[in-house]
Amino acid sequence: MQAGQIKAIGAAFDMEWNASPCIIEDKIITLASDFTGHKKYNPYDGYGVYDGSRRKQPLYLKFASIDKNDHEAMRQFVSDFGFLGLITHMDNPSKQAHEYYSKVFEFIPDIQKEIHIMRSLVEMKKAIDEGIDPVVKSCLNVLMDETQDDTNIFWMQEKTSDKVNYALAALKIQQVINKYLKYTTPKIKYSVNKHLVHKTGDYFSGTWESKSLLSAMYTMFYLDLTLGKFYKVCENRNCGNWFDVSSNEDKKQNFCSPECASRERQRRYREEFKKKKDKKGE
Repeated sequence: MQAGQIKAIGAAFDMEWNASPCIIEDKIITLASDFTGHKKYNPYDGYGVYDGSRRKQPLYLKFASIDKNDHEAMRQFVSDFGFLGLITHMDNPSKQAHEYYSKVFEFIPDIQKEIHIMRSLVEMKKAIDEGIDPVVKSCLNVLMDETQDDTNIFWMQEKTSDKVNYALAALKIQQVINKYLKYTTPKIKYSVNKHLVHKTGDYFSGTWESKSLLSAMYTMFYLDLTLGKFYKVCENRNCGNWFDVSSNEDKKQNFCSPECASRERQRRYREEFKKKKDKKGE
């Protein structure tokens, strides 16, 4: 699979997004005056890429892993990958608001909300697969508060049934992701080079375009769901990355890398050694 050329429904994902150094001003993440480090990139370039034998963490999982109370981590994500493009998802924004808001700043509370929603969806999907009832209920409660659709009314009526909880949880995942997928659309692309220079018959090709970074991340989430991908959280307490455990061999893994496994083993050894030492000193 070539970077930026993920095949889905016979077409490639083609997107250009801006990322620039940012600073925090009050409760706003805004562009820094120094544009050193500005880049244009395709957010899909890193999707489906492998680092050795392990699939790299998709961008939506990097986003879901951010501590929503860590403003510096949010600033770093926006600096590295660009603004989320939240204006795209607003109802009838003015042209002036669209041109200014999406390119210059985004409010931290808005980003926090999106992190909360994405993380709750990811954790709820994992809890459904593993049959962890309390986590399903907890995530469903969060999503019912943060998002509004038809499931919310049904949730109030059928709140007591565990079987209904699981069905509603899956339905909520469907409805939230579909809400963002409408901002990823197919486009037809014409190649002058193929048509007039090489005179080949395939001068039209299909591409898919996401109108915001947020919709691109939800498209990656959609692809992982439909491709049957499964993820675990690394058990290294200082890591917290999600990693792909879709293969039977990987399902046995508890750490995202050998380095994380080694660090956690050393930490546990030191903790156990200290406990034994303290016990002897009592």
